[in-house]
Amino acid sequence: MTPAPGAGGHAAARALAGALRRQATQVGATTPGVRGGDWQTAVVTDVPSGGTVSVGPIVARCLDSYPSPAVGDLIFLAQSSSGGWVAVGRTTNADTGIGGSMFRLKTADDPVPNSTTLTDDTHLVVPVAAGAVYTIDGQLFTLGADFTSDLRLGYTYPAGAACHFSGPGPHTGITSGGGGDAEFVARQSPDGIAAYIPYGTSTSRLGVPLKGVLITGPTAGTFRVQWARNATGSGTVTVRAASWLKLTREA
Repeated sequence: MTPAPGAGGHAAARALAGALRRQATQVGATTPGVRGGDWQTAVVTDVPSGGTVSVGPIVARCLDSYPSPAVGDLIFLAQSSSGGWVAVGRTTNADTGIGGSMFRLKTADDPVPNSTTLTDDTHLVVPVAAGAVYTIDGQLFTLGADFTSDLRLGYTYPAGAACHFSGPGPHTGITSGGGGDAEFVARQSPDGIAAYIPYGTSTSRLGVPLKGVLITGPTAGTFRVQWARNATGSGTVTVRAASWLKLTREA
């Protein structure tokens, strides 16, 4: 027969039991598998109605931070200790999700070569995803030393994409200052017409709009603003710092 422990034995046992309870509480508070809460990244497999998304068998409620969900989105998914799931929003990756924008600011002046061949802008370039639709917005600020060189505006984009663009700006017939006729021509690909719009330049600073829509095909890549002189000449034409480009993904 085992003898009953003394008072010292009871105290040691109580102390050990208390230490084990405190350790279990601490582990439970910091271990998702114990407390029932969790977070993860996941890919959306379906978008039911009612502000929810499906990730396999999981149905999660979308927060306001996650507008316009789409199948294929890589999202931040969180679970409460009671078992409910919420879709917090898209993760940041190489592709901008629907509703997201990419903004680029031109940080230095660029002289336009004395050539009519379109040249890539060194600052106004953004990555674009395959199978997406983007609206184009922005502004070029230009300065010319004469009224004859003028400026060609165009874009380069991935193979299989279509770019439709326009926007009223200074007409090539401008002869002084910032007053004169405006250019309203549009370019729609693939109509077989010139892939640029000519705009007038002036010894005053003028604004050239960047407006349109880009519809990409099966190939991802880059979208870039291009420019050139519309006619060769002796004066310097400059695309100025603070010009900007913004692409917003719509679908």
